[in-house]
Amino acid sequence: MLEHRDGYVLDGFQRNLAQTEGLDFDAVIHLDVPDEALKQRLLARGRADDSEPVIQKRLRQHAADTKPLVDHYRDRGVLLEVDGNRPPDEITAELLRRLKNA
Repeated sequence: MLEHRDGYVLDGFQRNLAQTEGLDFDAVIHLDVPDEALKQRLLARGRADDSEPVIQKRLRQHAADTKPLVDHYRDRGVLLEVDGNRPPDEITAELLRRLKNA
């Protein structure tokens, strides 16, 4: 069970508030990236299913699913909101600095 683990990272979990039951985290990271930047990144992948209408639908669904989780962890004081629209090395440096202080 997760409550008996230490020093791990979960990526993309939780997807809804029901999955937060019984789990406490020291830090939860939210990489904040504008929808337009996400759309351009997804279009650049060149996948057949990455059309603008499909991407817009995914982004709307993601926002609807994510907002309650972001609010939940912000209310608990463990949310680290990070500008994810920067070079990866800058994001990594900020995350490492902030996680050391979390």
